[in-house]
Amino acid sequence: MTDKEVMQMALDTMLAAIKAGDWKVDGACDPDYVLEALRTALAQGEQEPFGYFKAEPFGWTDCAETDEGAIPLYERPVAPPQREWQGLTDEEIRNEAKNHVFDESFFSGAIWARGKMMGKNYD
Repeated sequence: MTDKEVMQMALDTMLAAIKAGDWKVDGACDPDYVLEALRTALAQGEQEPFGYFKAEPFGWTDCAETDEGAIPLYERPVAPPQREWQGLTDEEIRNEAKNHVFDESFFSGAIWARGKMMGKNYD
């Protein structure tokens, strides 16, 4: 039985109970809210999955619909916000270089690495 068939059965049962006077409202359930929610859900088209994934020992992986253990994914995953590049200043590099025996070599290497990282982050 599909979800839509279950929702339709619940809606039909509620309407029949209300019509027969058997629906008791005790404050725990607003029948108008439930009826409207069911009608809205039934009126929506069948949603297509965005993709499929399956559980692996170390996380989740994409897979085909026909793969064993495939689970449908109905919403596109939200990418984490992109952080702005935070580089090191020359002063921060010089201060760290003082802690190393070959401070000029350390400084030159750090400046080189910063340039490479900036190139990768801004290209």
